[in-house]
Amino acid sequence: MRARTVRFPLLCCLSAPLLSNPVHLNAQIAIRYSKVRVSGSISVKIVDPNGDSLPGAVVTEMDKNWKETFRTTKTDVTGTFTLAPVKGRKIYHIMVRSDNLRQIEFKIRVSRLRRKILILKMENAS
Repeated sequence: MRARTVRFPLLCCLSAPLLSNPVHLNAQIAIRYSKVRVSGSISVKIVDPNGDSLPGAVVTEMDKNWKETFRTTKTDVTGTFTLAPVKGRKIYHIMVRSDNLRQIEFKIRVSRLRRKILILKMENAS
């Protein structure tokens, strides 16, 4: 399985219209991406600012308004998390948090045409 790297927020060709306004949470700014990512599964690898795997990051599936929690898991020792698809759900709203890093929020849609696992890079909190 070949991995596709999606680097957040400034290390790839993301443009400003893809980002909504920063969300302030607990004196930390979260980054919420408005563009829906497409992947072959709800399996994503999370890496730290150095590109190293990020085990133990808290991953939460939220409702479309980013208020209600559906389920929570953590990344494994390789920095990867996997959520089972829910019948009838087309878009998954995912929030990832880790100590000293900026929280990221993104949407993912599962497509059988995509077999690549997304790799997301988190930023240092400042």
